[in-house]
Amino acid sequence: MQAWRKVFRGGYVPALDDRRYGMIIKKPIGVCGAIVPWNFPVSLLGNKIGPALVTGNTVVVKPAGTTPLTDIRVVRIVNEAGLPPAC
Repeated sequence: MQAWRKVFRGGYVPALDDRRYGMIIKKPIGVCGAIVPWNFPVSLLGNKIGPALVTGNTVVVKPAGTTPLTDIRVVRIVNEAGLPPAC
């Protein structure tokens, strides 16, 4: 069990079945797309990009046509906080 902990980061799912072993593995999958609706754009953007960035993924954000400036400002603040800038 100790060798697995060095390779994988994640959690264990107890008591699935006697013949099965459950494990939650957190690893990047690549590029994630975040389509943000017009209502609550900051909150919904955070709900989408937070987990994706924590696991090491790249995020492409498509803001709503009615509130694009809100999401652009959030991305600028995230860049000022130290994340790499968008291309």
